[in-house]
Amino acid sequence: MNELIEILVQFGGDKGGGPGNVAVRFLLPTFFWCALTGVAFRQWRRTSENKDLYVGIAASMGMARELLMFTAEYGAWRNMVPFEFMYNYYPPLEHAATMLSCIFIGYAFLNYQLKCRRFSRLFVVGATTITLMLYVVTAVAWHDFQARNAGAPFGTFWGDMVFRTTASVFMGLVLGTFIHAAARGKKVSTALMCGFTFLFLDEFLMIINLLSNERHIDIYAPIRHNLHIWAIPQFLWTYWADLSKRMCEAEQVIKSVFNLSPGMLCLIDFEGAFRVVSPASSQVLGIPPEELTGRRLTEFGFEVRRDGNLSFVSEDGIMEPLQFEKKYLPANGPGRWLHWNLQPVAKENIFYAVVSDVTEQKALAEELLEERNKLDAIISCLGDGLSIQDTDYRIVYQNQIHKNMLGDHVGEYCYRGYGSDARVCPDCPVADAFLDLQVHHAVRTVKQGDDAKYVEIAASPLKDGSGAVIGAIELVRDITARKEAEEEIRRLNSDLERRVTERTARLTEACRELESFSFSVSHDLRSPLRSICGYSEQLLEDYGENLDDQGRLYVENILNGGRRMAQIIEAMLDFSTISRNELHRENVDLSELAVVVMAELRLSDPERMVSFTISKGLVVNGDARLLRSVMENLFGNAWKYSGNVPHSCIEFGKMEEGGASVFFVRDNGAGFDMAHSGKLFAPFQRLHLEREFPGNGIGLATVQRIIQRHGGRIWAESAPARGATFYFTL
Repeated sequence: MNELIEILVQFGGDKGGGPGNVAVRFLLPTFFWCALTGVAFRQWRRTSENKDLYVGIAASMGMARELLMFTAEYGAWRNMVPFEFMYNYYPPLEHAATMLSCIFIGYAFLNYQLKCRRFSRLFVVGATTITLMLYVVTAVAWHDFQARNAGAPFGTFWGDMVFRTTASVFMGLVLGTFIHAAARGKKVSTALMCGFTFLFLDEFLMIINLLSNERHIDIYAPIRHNLHIWAIPQFLWTYWADLSKRMCEAEQVIKSVFNLSPGMLCLIDFEGAFRVVSPASSQVLGIPPEELTGRRLTEFGFEVRRDGNLSFVSEDGIMEPLQFEKKYLPANGPGRWLHWNLQPVAKENIFYAVVSDVTEQKALAEELLEERNKLDAIISCLGDGLSIQDTDYRIVYQNQIHKNMLGDHVGEYCYRGYGSDARVCPDCPVADAFLDLQVHHAVRTVKQGDDAKYVEIAASPLKDGSGAVIGAIELVRDITARKEAEEEIRRLNSDLERRVTERTARLTEACRELESFSFSVSHDLRSPLRSICGYSEQLLEDYGENLDDQGRLYVENILNGGRRMAQIIEAMLDFSTISRNELHRENVDLSELAVVVMAELRLSDPERMVSFTISKGLVVNGDARLLRSVMENLFGNAWKYSGNVPHSCIEFGKMEEGGASVFFVRDNGAGFDMAHSGKLFAPFQRLHLEREFPGNGIGLATVQRIIQRHGGRIWAESAPARGATFYFTL
C-alpha cells in the first residue's frame, strides 16, 4: 500500500503545494483540456455544429480552472500571491470554479452523446444558479468563520462540505443519466462514463476525508488528484473517437459522391493538368478516369500563357470562381456542350472542378426558345389584348394590343396602373380567379381620349408544373362595335315590338269584326233558310200527291240542300268560337270520353258490327268540352269511313315518342291518298265525294284548332283502302 501511495504521490502529488505537486496536479490536466479545446473548436469551425461548440467551451472552462489553481498555488509557494488572498478569498473561488467546470463538461457531453437538449438545458441553468448562490453565501460566511476561528483551515468550515456534497450530487446526476441511457439501449461511451465516475469519486473521497477529520488525507489526497487528472483524458478519448468516426463517415460520403456524381469531379492544377478525376469522366468526356489523369486542358481547346499557366489564371494569383460553357469536339462522335464550374485554391495552385454534359439542356433550351418565339408570334397576331399578372396583382407582361388599349403599365400594380386605385377593385375578375381557380368575365368601360370604349375581360388562373397558382392571364377584347350593334338591335326590336303590337291590335280588331260579320251573316242566312226548308216541307205535305216523281225529287233536293246548308252554318259558328272562348283546364280522362262517344255511335246504328279497342287510364289536362269535340269528330270519322268494311275496327291508344305522349285513333276504313294530305285539315276541303261519305268538311279543321289551342299538334298516316291513323299531342 505504501508503495502504491508513493507512486500516486509522484503522479498526482500529496497534500502539499510543492513545485512537483503543483506541476503535475494542474499543468497535466491543463495540457489535456487544451488538447480537447483545440480539437473541439477546430471541428466547430468546420461544421458549425453547436455540440462541438459546447465541448470547446466546457474544455476552455476546465483549462481556465486548472490555470487559476496553478497560478494561485504556485504563486503562493513562491510568495508571489499574498497570503491574505489565499486564505481569505481563494477557497470559495476555487470550489466554485471546480463545480462550474464539472457542470459545463456534463452539459456539453449530455448534448454531444445523448442529444437530450431539454434536460441538459435545465441541468446547466439550475446547477449554475445553485453554484453561484452557494459561492456568494460561503464567501460571506467564510469571513465570519475566520473572525471567530482565527487560523482555522477551510476544511473545518461547513462550506467545504456543502461544496463537495453539491458537486458530488451534480456529477452523480450526470453519471446516472448516462447509465440510464445505456440501460435503455442507447450507445454511451464507456470512457465517458469512466470520466464522470472519476469526477464523482474525487468529490466523494473528499467528503469521506472531511467526515474523518482528514485523518487519512495522506492516502486520499493522491488518489483524488489522480482521479481528477485521469478523468480528463477519458473525455478527450471519447470526443476524439467520435470525431474519428464522424470523419470516416464524412470521408465515405465524399467518396460516394465522388464516385456516383453524374457530373465529372476533378482536381486541375493551374497549368491545366488533371490530377484527380471521378468515374463520371467516361460519360461526360468519353474518356476513362485513368486515361484522363495527367492529360492537359489544351487538348480540349483551352489556351495557356508563356508561363505555362492557363490563360484564365490571373497573374497576380487572385482568382474568382469561374463558370462557363464550352463545346467539346471529340475525335469520334458528335460534339458535346460542357459546363465548367471551377473553384480556385490559390495556395495550392489548383482548381476544384465540376464538369457537366449540358448538351441535352442546350437542345431543350433551344426548343423552348423556339416555342417561345412561336408563342410571341401567336400573341402578336391576336386581335385581343393580353397581360399576365403575378399573385400580388403586379403586371409582368403586356402584348402590344393590350398596351394600345390600356397603356404600358408593366411592373405596376394593375389597380394603380389601370384605375389609379389604392387597392384591388371589389369586382376584379383576376381576384375572383385567384379565389375559386375558375375563369371569370367582366365588361368595363375604358376611356381613350374623348371616346369611351367597351372592353370584355376574361381572367384565368396561371399555374406552374406542380399545380400551384403563380399568377393570372387577362384577355381584353374590344367589344365597342358589338355593344353598338346590340344597342341597335335593341332599338330595332323595340320598334318591331311596337309595330307588332299595333298590327296585332289591328288584326284583333279585324278578327273581331270578321267574327261579328260571320255571326251576322250566319244569323241573317238562317231566316230565309228556315223559310226555304219550311215551305219545301209544306209543299211535300200539302201538294206531294199532285206532283209527279220528278217534281217530288226536286222538292226533296231543295229540302236536303237547305238542311245541309243549316248544318254548315252551325259548324261555321262553332268553328269561329273555338279561338275566342277561354280554356277551362282540368284533368280529363280521354278513355272515358272515348267510351261515351263509342256508346253514342252504337246507338245511332245498332245493326253495325264494329270492334272498338280503347286503352284505359289515358288522362290529360285540358278543356273537357273541347276535348269531347275532338273525340266525337275523330271517332265519328272513323265510324263513317269504315262503314263499307264488313268487319270494322276502331282503336284508341297512346304511345311514347321523343319523351312525349302521342295519342292516336286508328280505323281500317277507306283511307286516303297521302299526296292530298295538305287539304286534310283545311275547312270545307274534302278528299271523298259527298255521295260516298256525306259531311260538311269542317270537322278535322275544328279538331286541329282545338289541338293547337292546347299547345299540341295533329297529323295523319293513311293509304287508300288501308284505313287511317290520326295522331295528336297535347
